[in-house]
Amino acid sequence: MIYQITDPTKIIDVLASLIIKEKQDLSNILIFVPTRRSQKQLEIILSQKMKGAVMLPEIIPLGEVVNNEEEISNLEKKINLTKILLSVSDKIGVKSNFSGAMAVASEILIMQGYLKNEELSIKDIDWKKYLYDESKIAFLNAIKDLDLVNSPETKDSNVLKWKNKFSKYKAIYCVGSTGSVKSTRDLMNEIYKLSNGYVILPGLVSDFNDIGRTDPYWSIKEFSKDKKIEIISTGSDNKINFFNECFNNDSNEKKLKTPDYITEINSQSESEEANSVALICALAKSKNESVLIITPDISGEQRIKATLSKYNLSSDSSYGRTLFSTNIGRFILRVFDFLLGTDRPEIIAADLKQDINILKTLKYTAVLKDFVIIALEKLNYKITDSDEAKVFFDVISDLSEILKNYNLDISDIALILSDTLKKESVRSDINQNYDVRIFGTAEARMQTADVVIITGLNEGMFPSEGFKHSWLPRDISYKIGLPSSDSKVSLMALDFMTLSCGKKIYWTRSKMAGGLETIPSRFLSRVSVKAHINQGSEILEAVRALDKVSFNPIDNSMPIIKYNGDYYATWIEDLIHNPYLFYAKHILNLRKNPDIGDDIGAKEFGTFVHSFLEHCNTTDKNKIISFLEIEAEKYVDKNSILFRFWQNRFREMAPFISEIMSIPAEKEKKVKTRFLGRNLIAKVDRIENGNRVIDFKTGTVPSAPRLGLDKDQNCTMPQLPIEAMILSETTGRPVTMAFASLKKGEIGIISFDEAKTLQAINAVEKKLNTVFHIDKFKRPEFVEDKYKDFDDLCRAGD
Repeated sequence: MIYQITDPTKIIDVLASLIIKEKQDLSNILIFVPTRRSQKQLEIILSQKMKGAVMLPEIIPLGEVVNNEEEISNLEKKINLTKILLSVSDKIGVKSNFSGAMAVASEILIMQGYLKNEELSIKDIDWKKYLYDESKIAFLNAIKDLDLVNSPETKDSNVLKWKNKFSKYKAIYCVGSTGSVKSTRDLMNEIYKLSNGYVILPGLVSDFNDIGRTDPYWSIKEFSKDKKIEIISTGSDNKINFFNECFNNDSNEKKLKTPDYITEINSQSESEEANSVALICALAKSKNESVLIITPDISGEQRIKATLSKYNLSSDSSYGRTLFSTNIGRFILRVFDFLLGTDRPEIIAADLKQDINILKTLKYTAVLKDFVIIALEKLNYKITDSDEAKVFFDVISDLSEILKNYNLDISDIALILSDTLKKESVRSDINQNYDVRIFGTAEARMQTADVVIITGLNEGMFPSEGFKHSWLPRDISYKIGLPSSDSKVSLMALDFMTLSCGKKIYWTRSKMAGGLETIPSRFLSRVSVKAHINQGSEILEAVRALDKVSFNPIDNSMPIIKYNGDYYATWIEDLIHNPYLFYAKHILNLRKNPDIGDDIGAKEFGTFVHSFLEHCNTTDKNKIISFLEIEAEKYVDKNSILFRFWQNRFREMAPFISEIMSIPAEKEKKVKTRFLGRNLIAKVDRIENGNRVIDFKTGTVPSAPRLGLDKDQNCTMPQLPIEAMILSETTGRPVTMAFASLKKGEIGIISFDEAKTLQAINAVEKKLNTVFHIDKFKRPEFVEDKYKDFDDLCRAGD
């Protein structure tokens, strides 16, 4: 017997009523349903209707029946097939690299899977009928006899297994399946032939006219051809008839009655769509309504779950999290990126929060599992006792057992690892205490709720296209028995129709996705041609209102603060050139963190050279060079071009540093004095003979005018003159000053005698008299690039 129901959302309720009406022992009933979710839902409803403890029927989720394991894993098939493809790549037009050949191998195996679904064997295909490329024909014929591509059995083993057991059951049901796969269609036919067999189909076929493979009922019509279908009425609601009218290819332009239970929401972005969905859920929850969200992709599911958390709403999701997106999976893949040099090492090190030198100690071992464990230990990765970690190590162990049989490059292993982690998922247990359910299109079959939200209604996503073979022309794929890419559209159209028959429906989409403009789903277009759909403008307005946060107005007036703290000589240049920077950096104590990936340059070079000179206690030139190289390795890779450039600098500087270090001196001495009621402090690189201040410069030495040694005495680089001034005041005797230049090509001492030093001291005192009276830290109209970070940080432009 074949049934259809006038309201597809009642399919589980009708099934439960049929079973209970027969007053049979439920344990003697066998039921096939599409998924484990529909299995769980049926169990709950049967328990509720039976009102007490009951032996439930045997319920089999067809979409998740585990087939008998093959002798060789799919991954081994893929690797072997990839190697064969590489050996003949020049003859059959395949990219002659592992990744390109592996992509084709994957397609061939997927092709085999589809052929197997249709109970076709690759061995039985005469490729000469379809292809004209002799090299491709030779290749496909050559792999027919290999164990890489096993020919399917004459009948699907699961169908035979269940057929042989049918006699032990008093009633057998197949519910909600469309029969789109031949083995399932055969199973449904076997059940249909039984006197105690019942097939309940989704949707409601209005006629059997062939309108092509995009017809939502295409596979149902194939199965039920020449069979009688009985209709079970579940009320006067004709929602499914509305959709049948929209999808029947009728050119009649008559408008249908607007379905007032459906609302369409066209968001500007994916985040706005997720926020709209979350707001709908929150409103439904406040009314104690159940909610079902259907999303066609895992990215959409993750966005929605994150947004639901803002409303403290829990969810039960059918999507598993791929190992590729877990912390441990991403960590190991980043380690491989470092080993392969596919990205800048300092960025990878920052992502992993590791020292580059520790990463350099990692060497790939012959066994993947051993390498992963060593890498995690050396990099101090804390492994938590979680489902993610357990599944990850199970996958790594299985993968290691396979890979050790092959001699593969590390780049090939990294590719296989990444591909495997993308396919393996961590699924959480079914959450019974949820506020919202989030399912994919397959898992949502036979499900409904008070509020149903169908998301991602953009072309290419809902519907998404079926399998497309880039190696075989589309018409040839169809001729040899592969399903048309339209067949998936057909199934998704039926899902769209049946799911949209609930009490209250929301259709959502985003006009932009991934930075690209999207096209509305063809399903929306089908409906809009026949009827006007209500637009959820009030939902969008509410969501957008949440983003309109009123800020307190910014006070643009200049800060008036008298700073009474210490002034360091190195700060005075900031006060001279950009008082606003001084205010931000030294009064507000704001700091800008370096950006990840900032270039290593002159600033870092100067920092570590100064650090070395501060602690240097040798005059041995070779040791000086060696110590500088050790310091440099903390910043750049020893094999980099920059390191080689710095090595030349070290060799050039070493004799001069050796000469300097042979002279007795006080190093990094802190000196201070009072000036205009303020503490003025300096840290001098070297003081020789108690009266000569020396400042090391790895970059350009300030010119005489910048030191105040010109006629207008405008000292704009005051650090060394301030050091000389403080030393003169604290010792009470004349001093001299000098720069120790370490600049390439200009290494040596640049000295200033007592007269020049006194002139610079007078100029800096004059400058300090000016800058110490600045109490309005106004931002200059034009700012040098080196100050812009702080201007942005302080919102100086607002």
